[in-house]
Amino acid sequence: MQCNASSTAIALTAQISARSMEENADTLLAMKAQAQFICLASRYHQPVPDRFVTKQTPRFDFK
Repeated sequence: MQCNASSTAIALTAQISARSMEENADTLLAMKAQAQFICLASRYHQPVPDRFVTKQTPRFDFK
């Protein structure tokens, strides 16, 4: 299945999920915040604000 989602976001989510049983809530929240920062700075995210404002469909498709 190809959903055209950000490979960076998928990789970071997998990393955090893999460590979720080992870390406490504060550490997981810090990891999530860092992942969001990384994703917002990624090349995949650059056109997103303009696409949202002009009401274009998202690049990903999770059907």
